[in-house]
Amino acid sequence: MYVKENENRENDEKSLQMELQEVIESENFERAIEIRDELKKLEMNKLKLKNLEIQLKQSIDKQDFEKCIVIRDEINKLKTK
Repeated sequence: MYVKENENRENDEKSLQMELQEVIESENFERAIEIRDELKKLEMNKLKLKNLEIQLKQSIDKQDFEKCIVIRDEINKLKTK
């Protein structure tokens, strides 16, 4: 499940990067701004996900399952963005 979601996210990112190049070449700078911001958001989400996954593993190891629930929900929320 995680692998497929990661592949989808990577495809989205590659697609946006390709679109960014196209809109730059056509001088559609308004759209370039939107894409740039979207790419930044994707990158931030990747970093947050990585951090949350580490926290989740630590919480599992500590058997702090209440915290696991909160972290799991945060991870799911980020993945739907």
